[in-house]
Amino acid sequence: MQTNRWFLDHLFVLSAAKGDETALAPQKYVQCVLGRGITMSFALELEHENLNLEDKISTMRENKINISPIFKWIRYEKHIIEEIKKHVPKSFSSYWEPYTGGGALLFDIQHKRSVINVCDEELYNIYRVIRDDVNALIEELKKHKNEKEYYYELRDMDTAGMSSVENAARNIYLNKTCFNGFFRKSESGQFDVPFGSYKNPRFTNKIILKGISAYLKEQDVKLISRKFESFAESIPKDSFIYIAPENNFRSQKCYDFNGCARLKNICDRLDAKGVKFLISHSYNDQICDIFNSYEIIKVKVNRNISSVNFKNDESKEIIIKNYATNVT
Repeated sequence: MQTNRWFLDHLFVLSAAKGDETALAPQKYVQCVLGRGITMSFALELEHENLNLEDKISTMRENKINISPIFKWIRYEKHIIEEIKKHVPKSFSSYWEPYTGGGALLFDIQHKRSVINVCDEELYNIYRVIRDDVNALIEELKKHKNEKEYYYELRDMDTAGMSSVENAARNIYLNKTCFNGFFRKSESGQFDVPFGSYKNPRFTNKIILKGISAYLKEQDVKLISRKFESFAESIPKDSFIYIAPENNFRSQKCYDFNGCARLKNICDRLDAKGVKFLISHSYNDQICDIFNSYEIIKVKVNRNISSVNFKNDESKEIIIKNYATNVT
């Protein structure tokens, strides 16, 4: 799509006046905006706050809004999402996620009947606040600043007295300004990623936040927090469930035999009930042996995760599913 010079100039001036980092690279910002399925007029109206977002989104629903995750989770689906999309079944009555992290597949599918299970309390709060109080969240995010001392002060702060909006804004800010933008917690449940020293991190993305809020409300996405076994039991026939167990904080390491066997038993029950399931998991021989009665697809994934001691590498992932798909 061609962008006109007037739009670029207008956005540049508008952003510069507001002190927004988009003034530094308007062309890149415009490509980002347009790449998410948002028109130029939509972006300008949103900047001027003259837009009824719900009305605008309703007119765009036919082509669905190309919203994207607002943060990286422990095992960010971005690195395998394109491969997973090839294997999503063509039809299903409802979509279910037992381990929602960044929500990459959720936002790509945008099924009209979706149920997401969020295991982490703070992540659950983020989604709930985005859905129910996005304007207050945006205003709270504007209060934060990209400074190292401020970052560590906020990271180590006792959150007991924070409101739900303050807590959600804190976690989004930390994710956007921490090293590599990676959401990770220690075994004690504390966010432990160091400061990222980025020049202009964008932790107040009004367009994406409002887009996600509108989607969650308009499609009445069910947001719950249960144990996987209980969640799986409630899934009806003809549904599709995407299982990414490593998205769960307590499942970052490869499963032991008992954990993997338990997952297999649950999937067997889903299969017998007529539920389509797709599992994405890092490759290991154990899980392949246990799930050998189902289709297993090996995928090479380039992970762009920086580390002090390791270079970015090519990792093996597997996709396990109980249905046939025609992949070209």
